[in-house]
Amino acid sequence: MLITTSQEEMIGGVAPARFVFTTSDLEAYADPTVAAKMQIRITCAQAFFVESPTCENVLDATGNFPRIEECRFNEHEARLILQTRLLKQTTYSLTMKLLMFGPQPAGRMTAAENSYVFTTEYDPDTVIEGTESAIDLGYTVPHAKDPVYGNDFSQRGYITGFFWQPTLTYTSTPDVVTVFTFGLRTFGTMNTDYNIDIIAHPTNAPSSVPVTEPT
Repeated sequence: MLITTSQEEMIGGVAPARFVFTTSDLEAYADPTVAAKMQIRITCAQAFFVESPTCENVLDATGNFPRIEECRFNEHEARLILQTRLLKQTTYSLTMKLLMFGPQPAGRMTAAENSYVFTTEYDPDTVIEGTESAIDLGYTVPHAKDPVYGNDFSQRGYITGFFWQPTLTYTSTPDVVTVFTFGLRTFGTMNTDYNIDIIAHPTNAPSSVPVTEPT
């Protein structure tokens, strides 16, 4: 089994993780004597799955991926029960939501520490194939909530939300000058000057329309 992983780096928060894997030519994938449903199990060493009894945390599945009949997310483990079987020598892709921290912030971790094991199986005792060893998932750095920055929020703070509320006169019509007003939600005390970069471009606008940098 060949597996690659990509993750939206790198803060210790919620991130989509994409698992791309290619099944081998093992006959177990088509074994007619097994009646059990085929399943995929992913076990993370440090990262957490968003606990849920449904499949809402599966963001994408490609490569003619079989219909997912049931999902079980429990702390470090995800189990996807398939309605039909995976095919031999076929490449599939799964994108799922991961938490880079649990009850306590993860802080800084290397990719080797933040690893995972991937298996295809019929049940825990009937494993078809899996990773020979743990695979690096991705490194993390402390996010704004991490106590490494201190717990006195009368002295520091962080942004919890960024939003845009269109005015009543807003229009998406090209060539119309529009003023955008953005808002921030914060926690704690923001007592230092901050800079925020915003990338904006008109959708499907003619190239002759000038773009004014937001302030």
